[in-house]
Amino acid sequence: MIGPARLGLSSRVDPVGAVILIVASLAWACGSLWSKHGALPSSPLLGVAMQGLCGGAALWILGLFDGEVARFHPMQIPLRPWLAVGYLLFWVVHWVQRVSLYFEEEHRREGGDVCVCESDSRAGGWLAVRR
Repeated sequence: MIGPARLGLSSRVDPVGAVILIVASLAWACGSLWSKHGALPSSPLLGVAMQGLCGGAALWILGLFDGEVARFHPMQIPLRPWLAVGYLLFWVVHWVQRVSLYFEEEHRREGGDVCVCESDSRAGGWLAVRR
């Protein structure tokens, strides 16, 4: 293996970083084994969403323990990243509306009734209820 001294860094390896890398590798291996034999959601999209939500929640928890919330000041963030986040949210809302309309149409084709709350659909959420 290439040591840190060969990369132009100090010759000391950070033990916390090494433990994090080992735990991350073990988590990846366990997830790979689980995906072969464990019970998975019926929808691949649901599986991806669950992975993203769990990973995001884990990062939020680690950030809370690290004290990042106390160091976060929204006014120190430049305008360009805020515009990027707004652009991303705009397209997420647009995508959710299109998907909800698709599922609403599929449900109607099957003969079911659909009640979509107007204020929720404007915000990007949807609610389908069978009567």
